Amino acid sequence: MKLRALMIFTRSRLNPDELSRKVSWYFRSHCNFNMNKIHITWMALMLSISASATIRTVNNINGLEADHTTISDAIGASLDGDTIYVQPSPNDYGSATLNKRLVLMGAGHNPTFSPYESWITTLTIGTGSGNSVVKGLSIRKINSNPSITANNVLVSGCKLSNPGESPLDLGNSIHNGWIFEGCVMQSGSNIPISFGNLDANLIIRNCFAMSIGAPYIFYQVPSGTLIDHNILIGEGASIFYGITAGQNVLHSNNIVTTTATTNYGVDYSCSACTFNNNLLWNANSSFNTPPSGSGNVVNVNPAFTVFSFTVDYSYNWDLHVSDNSPAQNAATDGTDIGIYGGIFNFNHFGIDGGSPHIVDFSLGSSTAPQGGTITIHLNANGSGQ
Repeated sequence: MKLRALMIFTRSRLNPDELSRKVSWYFRSHCNFNMNKIHITWMALMLSISASATIRTVNNINGLEADHTTISDAIGASLDGDTIYVQPSPNDYGSATLNKRLVLMGAGHNPTFSPYESWITTLTIGTGSGNSVVKGLSIRKINSNPSITANNVLVSGCKLSNPGESPLDLGNSIHNGWIFEGCVMQSGSNIPISFGNLDANLIIRNCFAMSIGAPYIFYQVPSGTLIDHNILIGEGASIFYGITAGQNVLHSNNIVTTTATTNYGVDYSCSACTFNNNLLWNANSSFNTPPSGSGNVVNVNPAFTVFSFTVDYSYNWDLHVSDNSPAQNAATDGTDIGIYGGIFNFNHFGIDGGSPHIVDFSLGSSTAPQGGTITIHLNANGSGQ
């Protein structure tokens, strides 16, 4: 089956700006190859790309063409295994319920090719959503219906930000095998990021997580959770109880820093937890050495390339560690401690780490007859950090 996302590019007399946006969207979100310059003959591309599942596009900007204007309509039209591209827009997409096994992909939370993001107010996890993938979206809150089973959900490269409360509020259901990777997660109003009602095999990796005003960063973390290669920040609280409220949690290769004036210790709210090769830093106070684990760097500045404490994630930061940082090559796997080590490529803008993104685009001509050929010239940055 031909990719439906490509069909919209072959209609006659498309506005050049609109065509540029749609082609940029497709290559940034779907292709998986490195490139510097490519010159594409459009009909050759049409003949060479195929997929077994249907791809649907969603755009709620008036006058721009897509398969659907709402995420709910796109989900309703989809079958298990389909992909939905939620295009960047100045208008938020409201709320939607994910009740099928789908790939729900946004443009990134600060895409380089658009001034807008793909913003959802509330994403509700419903029956039938197990094994879904949610990527590149800005989401105010993820919740779930009660008394359901939704296992093995991957949330990747998303910005989960709720200034009034936790961006996660899952119902009393079964949620095994969830993974949060490469995400920016923020909560506010003195409330930590809550992982309540998540169950076994939770993994949080290569994420930037910040809790504003709360005495700990993560709350109700299930037993057996792996928290690996993250940057974890407590900002604005006078007392820092610890990284997590939970038990039997493995913390490895994380950079942890707070602005608290008093630290009760990293294990205060985490019973029988292990800490390996983390870097713990507070300029206003001092951390106790973790009671369980090894290889930790305590009370040493991580030396980020560009960083300052603020109450919101900043795209002006550069969270790579500098050459003289003690986090350099100090992780359990020999990579850097923090979000740029480990197995996942954190992306500052939420762009899919496995795909290139377009930085320059031009058309050989502005119109073409239906079924004709358009030559496209584009430059793109390859995947990676």
